Amino acid sequence: MAQAKIVIEQIKKEAENTARKVKETILAQGKLDIERLTNSGKSSIEKAEVQIKKQIQQHITNLALKRVTSQLQDFMTPSVQSKLIDSNISQLGGQI
Repeated sequence: MAQAKIVIEQIKKEAENTARKVKETILAQGKLDIERLTNSGKSSIEKAEVQIKKQIQQHITNLALKRVTSQLQDFMTPSVQSKLIDSNISQLGGQI
């Protein structure tokens, strides 16, 4: 009977040790998984930020071009265009 109790205690201690090791392994793996997911999430967010910044810059550029084009069309009357052409022709005349 005493021998059986000793064997039972040994089995119980081994089971507890095994359970503790399994728990530690699971926790360590969980920490690694959390770290990997966090890094992956950060990377995805950074990529999205870069893409959004590029889109905003492109939109601003397009708006600026539209504004400049509109202003140029308002400024470039037939009279101004004629003066500009005449000026350029007279500049070229001196070089030819």
